[in-house]
Amino acid sequence: MTTRLVILQRGTPASGIEYCNVTYHPGREGRTTFIDRHERHKMVFWSASAPVSIASGCSRKFKIKIYVKPVSGSAVVVRQKSTIVTAVIPRS
Repeated sequence: MTTRLVILQRGTPASGIEYCNVTYHPGREGRTTFIDRHERHKMVFWSASAPVSIASGCSRKFKIKIYVKPVSGSAVVVRQKSTIVTAVIPRS
């Protein structure tokens, strides 16, 4: 599976801009993680820093997204509980 972390700095309501700064980690291509058929769960940890824009129209509020995309093999199930997101391969 390929995963990537996206950090979006929100714009202010007065600016009319939804996001004024977007950071992709490790880049737009993401990071590939291999899960073989013997693994039921795979934990993928993310940490990153992002520049904070002080331009007018930018707020100090952020939205953080983690994208998960299956590359090959079995489907991937993403489970979310509270702030923990789990990606698992369903058993056949």
